Amino acid sequence: PYPPPPRSAYLHIPFCHRRCYYCDFAVVPLGDRAHADGGPGSASIRDYLSLLHREIAAAAWGPPLATVYFGGGTPSLLTADQIQALLEALQDRFGLQQGAEITLEMDPASFDQRQLEAVLRAGVNRISLGGQSFDDAVLAGLGRRHRRADLLEACRWMREARSQGELRSWSLDLIQNLPGQTRLAWEQQLAQAIAMESPHVSVYDLSVEPGTVFERRQQRGELDLPEEALAAELMALTSERLGAAGLARYEISNHARPGHASRHNRAYWSGAGWWGFGMGATSAPWGERQARPRTREAYRLWLEQAAAEPAPAAGDSGSGGSAPRRSAGMPLDDQLLVGLRRREGVDLQALGCPSPDDLLKRWQPFIAEGLLVGEAGRWRLSDPAGMALSNQVLVEVLLWWESLSTLIEHPALQRLRAQLPSRQQSGAEGGLLSREPQQIRGHAHLAVAIGPGTDPDHRNRELTAHLSGQLVRNMLEHEGEASGALELVGLVHQPLLRLSIHGLTPQAEAMHRLRRQAQVPHHRDAHAHQPINHPHHLRLGTFELHGRG
Repeated sequence: PYPPPPRSAYLHIPFCHRRCYYCDFAVVPLGDRAHADGGPGSASIRDYLSLLHREIAAAAWGPPLATVYFGGGTPSLLTADQIQALLEALQDRFGLQQGAEITLEMDPASFDQRQLEAVLRAGVNRISLGGQSFDDAVLAGLGRRHRRADLLEACRWMREARSQGELRSWSLDLIQNLPGQTRLAWEQQLAQAIAMESPHVSVYDLSVEPGTVFERRQQRGELDLPEEALAAELMALTSERLGAAGLARYEISNHARPGHASRHNRAYWSGAGWWGFGMGATSAPWGERQARPRTREAYRLWLEQAAAEPAPAAGDSGSGGSAPRRSAGMPLDDQLLVGLRRREGVDLQALGCPSPDDLLKRWQPFIAEGLLVGEAGRWRLSDPAGMALSNQVLVEVLLWWESLSTLIEHPALQRLRAQLPSRQQSGAEGGLLSREPQQIRGHAHLAVAIGPGTDPDHRNRELTAHLSGQLVRNMLEHEGEASGALELVGLVHQPLLRLSIHGLTPQAEAMHRLRRQAQVPHHRDAHAHQPINHPHHLRLGTFELHGRG
């Protein structure tokens, strides 16, 4: 059975006033005076929106959408007319269910009450407000443009719109475990957030990402992050205070009053597919993730190349109005990772886990400590202790999954193997003598031997081009990142083309993948950074291609 067709869509609006010090998203800073309505940066915004409309119009068929999410960047830089036009494009392509949840990310100081009223009339019915902190010094230290007064005013507008029935729901975002943060300071932040009467609060752990201002400060020893014990204490305090205020924790980073959980993000966490549109956006219509280029020009070229491809026949992959190629849905390890983030946890039997006893054996220390709880066949992280130390449990999921590599072949390698010429196709006397692709510690290893009777130079060049173009691309499409080397090893009678992945211990590789997993949808509600127990600086090297005859 195939997974159900996607009923959610994410639209990436990359523009913002400035890049915050912790941000590694695909964004385009336009300056503090930028505005879509004839102001600085308006021409860039219009040009990008034309590309976004083009991608939506070329999308494959799908059923009416139940949720739509405008993320960024700062989508509130758009005018209400531009937002309405995008919703109409989605309506034309897919349709919108009656009562669909339409979420718009808004940043304080990027809009006024009049603009809020306009976007609500355009069809938005849920707002995700990027407050991050009520402390002016903290906001300045994060590189944020707004200040406490701006956030308080924006929260008042949200309350008024909701009380008047114009806004169905809204969420307030905060960041915890910031440099220099203390328990007392965080208690004050939580009290202020509760006083804002938001029916949904998202609390994200700071994650220091490569290439950010915070990473450079950390490398210079200038970033005083809370120790692990304090980080866990702050997370427990968050769950306690928000729970007492009626905001139940339904996912590691998300708390809501009854009826106000994010339907869009629950679609991600349930393993359902989604459409993604725009530069840097990730989509998974039928479970297979597809990432778009992270720059405008690369995104434009990607769209042009897609338009130039011949229209696929019905049932093939691609756009042009035909149904996308069906897959088996979200990989099992991903289902476990996102499922354990939720309050309801996972049912190993229902998911069809191979060797569940081996996984439970790995989990025994966490079960003994009360971090994992089993109830009626489901396993979930305890709150707050288990959720505060969730990465320790999730890393074991990854290591267990990777231990099954001899049984489960990497999807990228399945596609590659189908494309490689067989020994029979190349002639009985020569051609390819290929070993089965393998996964070692979750990464792909492939060795292809060249039989006698072939032209080594010609065949080596052909194989190098084929593997570098296909294998690396497929791996990047599936995993998002890879590191290692593709080598042509010169043996006298049987040259060997070999791919090897290297550089990190299994635990570090698993932690790196866990970080990438949290970032897939590329917007803040789903970009739920967890305490990484301080290997924030984990890196993978670039992919290197080497040819030796």
